[in-house]
Amino acid sequence: MSLPSSLIADIGGTNARFRLVRDGAPETSLLLPVTEFDDSLGLIRCAMDRLSCARLDHIRIALAGRIAGNRVALTNGTL
Repeated sequence: MSLPSSLIADIGGTNARFRLVRDGAPETSLLLPVTEFDDSLGLIRCAMDRLSCARLDHIRIALAGRIAGNRVALTNGTL
C-alpha cells in the first residue's frame, strides 16, 4: 500500500518554494518567482505541472502574510 502524495508549499512575496512528497519521502523541489503569476491558483497549477503531479492527496501551504476572511494579503507581494 502506498502512502499519500503531498505537495508542500511556502509562498512568500518574492518566491514560492514547492516540495513533492510521495510514499512518505521528499522527491523534488521547485522554486518559482511569485511575480510571474497573476494569482495563487495559477502558481500552484504551474508547480503541479512542472513537478508532474496531476493527482495529489494533500496540499499544505504556508503563506507569508495576514489573513482576512478567506484571503491572505502577502507581506511583500500581490497574489
